[in-house]
Amino acid sequence: KFNKKFNCNLIFIENNSGIDFLVKSGLKRENIRAVGNPVFHTAFKKRTQISLKDNNKLNILFITANLTSGQGKSNFSKSRRNKMIEKTITSINKFHKKTSLVIKIHPTAENYTEYKQLLEKFENIHLSQKDDIMDLVNKSDVVITPVTSTAAIIALIMNKPIIIWNYFHVEQDLLLRTDTALECKNISELNNCLDSAESFREKNAEKINNIIDENFSYENPSQRIANEILDFIRKHNTRIN
Repeated sequence: KFNKKFNCNLIFIENNSGIDFLVKSGLKRENIRAVGNPVFHTAFKKRTQISLKDNNKLNILFITANLTSGQGKSNFSKSRRNKMIEKTITSINKFHKKTSLVIKIHPTAENYTEYKQLLEKFENIHLSQKDDIMDLVNKSDVVITPVTSTAAIIALIMNKPIIIWNYFHVEQDLLLRTDTALECKNISELNNCLDSAESFREKNAEKINNIIDENFSYENPSQRIANEILDFIRKHNTRIN
């Protein structure tokens, strides 16, 4: 019941699938509203846009994750994170010569300087922290990430093939649990995953679209949030018409 202290009159979450967990954690079901995510709404708008490739390379977007705050049980540590990134770059450089690799780190929860120092020994790696994630995803051919995150969901909505490089053995990862991303369990599998990621996405397109429709396709989340707040105020303040 560790979430009881966060009980309030209105609690907004992305989708209905998380309600039972929040109730078990101590929040009141009657106060929870599934409204979607405004960021995902923007991703839907860009979903049908086709980006023109400006090179003949495989454009890889690697989205990192800071799991120290807990995103499911895992064996995450910074030293293991650094090894994962080094192994990934080395493997890609060895087996995929014509690639463009962008590493996108969390905009606030990760340290840009730490990553810059880690990447100094590698050439032609673009490190990004503040760039627009929608733009980075749009320009990519395939996305690699160690865990499902908001950025990974954006990539899923925007029809990008996703590889979960499950280096930290995260339990109950959403995209793996729903079979909507390709799992890489070992570095020796990574290059085969890169070669087959697009065919995996195409083969599972119906399943992926169903998961998106069921969990992330709430129309105009910002307006839904505003409406819920106004409705609550009206019900609890008789002076407001």
